Amino acid sequence: MINLKINPAKISQRSRNILEAPAFFWPNSMQKFNLEMDSGDKILTVFHSGNPADLEFLLEDVLCLFAKNKRLGDLFKLNIREIENFLRDENHLPATDFSHEILESTLKSSIISLVACGIKTKLSARISVLLAELESWSELSLVEKNRWAQELFGVLSCQLILSEGTHITLAEVPAGVEERQLEELLIEIFGEGAKQLSVKVVAV
Repeated sequence: MINLKINPAKISQRSRNILEAPAFFWPNSMQKFNLEMDSGDKILTVFHSGNPADLEFLLEDVLCLFAKNKRLGDLFKLNIREIENFLRDENHLPATDFSHEILESTLKSSIISLVACGIKTKLSARISVLLAELESWSELSLVEKNRWAQELFGVLSCQLILSEGTHITLAEVPAGVEERQLEELLIEIFGEGAKQLSVKVVAV
């Protein structure tokens, strides 16, 4: 497990300012993210929880800022270079002492969590039915698999081609999103049970 604890002496002043007064912190929340969207799936407000001593917390406060007025699928376009540039005091000085790989991996994980939360918020009560039925995905009929896959990925404006067996084939996947991320998104939404489903996402 990678240590993501922040050393305050090794981050930029702007990063310290955010940790001292995070703009999008929702204390005591049971969810990692809380958000509100308009009828066009644009994010109006978004807040996060977590531990202010962690890198994840810092990146998520900035992510919440960058996410406002974006649609869920657009979040995958955000990259760590934009976030890190925002956190720097000066262009030639890094914002933290974490490697680019750790920063990028942490941000991608947070984006997946935020998108998953957005999908749950969008589908509201219907997601509970979906979760219950996906516990036995292999037993769903072809029609049911396609109905639920269309409902789920439609929130991201992906076009479903076919959901059959353990594969979900999509077209018009949001720019910047990888198949692996979509599979991780399913696990984030449905928990570890999604791994047992062995659902694979194929983007064409």
